Amino acid sequence: MDEIPHDWLFPRCAAACHHGGAGTTAASLRSGLPTIIVPFFGDQYFWGRIVSEAGAGPTPVPIGSLTAETLAEAIRFALGPKVRERARDLSRKVKTQQGDEETVASFYRRLPLEAMRCSLDANRVARRACETCALAFCLICDAVVHEDAARAQHRRHPLGHVEWDVSGSPSLLERLERSLADPLGGSEETAPDREPSAKSSPGVVLRDEDPAARLYVRSTPVVVDLATRAKILERFEAARHC
Repeated sequence: MDEIPHDWLFPRCAAACHHGGAGTTAASLRSGLPTIIVPFFGDQYFWGRIVSEAGAGPTPVPIGSLTAETLAEAIRFALGPKVRERARDLSRKVKTQQGDEETVASFYRRLPLEAMRCSLDANRVARRACETCALAFCLICDAVVHEDAARAQHRRHPLGHVEWDVSGSPSLLERLERSLADPLGGSEETAPDREPSAKSSPGVVLRDEDPAARLYVRSTPVVVDLATRAKILERFEAARHC
């Protein structure tokens, strides 16, 4: 049997038994299924514990402990009336969450958009920092400005924009535990969690020894028409004399 979509399969099931990957766990909980986790790697053990502590499934059964007897016992537990009701309650809670939209919105709220703009073209993302010019350039402007022999030797570095600092915030696992394992209908915390802060002004210069720098320097050749080239150089002269 090849792949089967979760949203087709799970509504036809009485319970789910799977490895405990984040996506599969979310799908089975969203479908209101008692969920048996058989973890063998990474965060699967975490999700197995979350499901068990939320009351939507039995204690995880690690792959090394999986036998016909342990699986049968897990299934019997999962099909109990309290577990099935808890799984349905948790499904209703999960369906009210807009996790994907909230994640994207949180990400964009912390992007330093102004600091990310090219010094010569505000519609483009700065990808190079030139120490000599004291400017940040998108790939096109960088290529045009520094193709001149007099500027070709300028000290330039790949430029990133966000350096996440999560030292002062609750860990992701703690927040997930609190979100999913708290009793349904319980009181919500009034103090919001601190989200990771981004330190990014005027940018994160990636030095040559930084592994991330090797990713930033990969680019395709830049082709620019004469009119665009002239406009970039005009803006460069203006910015240099500001």
